[in-house]
Amino acid sequence: MTEKNQYFLYYFDSQFHPLIHWKTDTCVYALSKNLTWLALNNSHGFELISLIHNLSIKQLIIDFIPEQIISLDEDHGVVIYKQNNLNFQETYFRFFNRRGNWYDTYIVSSSLHKVIHHPALNNTFLAREKCTNNLLLINFNPFYISRIPLNFRADYYLAAENSFICASEQGEIAF
Repeated sequence: MTEKNQYFLYYFDSQFHPLIHWKTDTCVYALSKNLTWLALNNSHGFELISLIHNLSIKQLIIDFIPEQIISLDEDHGVVIYKQNNLNFQETYFRFFNRRGNWYDTYIVSSSLHKVIHHPALNNTFLAREKCTNNLLLINFNPFYISRIPLNFRADYYLAAENSFICASEQGEIAF
């Protein structure tokens, strides 16, 4: 059930039970794979919520508004954002655990469009650079970035078994 700029999370056993209600202009969230925590933005910033105890683990952080939040596994996630009032050509990756502790922050000196995580390739992400046809393959352990130039714009990309697949709306494909 969604009203204008309002979001609700329910759980269901034999009936619906409300868990969380939040307001935001843009709904960005990640749910842990074991359904124990929810990371989200509300209209003011980032918040991490325990679904087991139905309480905020990490109080509201207003330094940034997440563009994306990705659940990496049952215990970890990453917030992807641009720093408010700073260089908008840089994309920040800030890693957190289920207890609400930050443990790594990385800066990629490019403005990125839609970052995806590969669950089989630990700490590996793929994103398209805004305003170019380049894809960036990003690994955080050890930290390195590989720029992959394409002769088409990758409109779609997803994780395959041990690689990534990307395609354009015109049917062009790259592995």
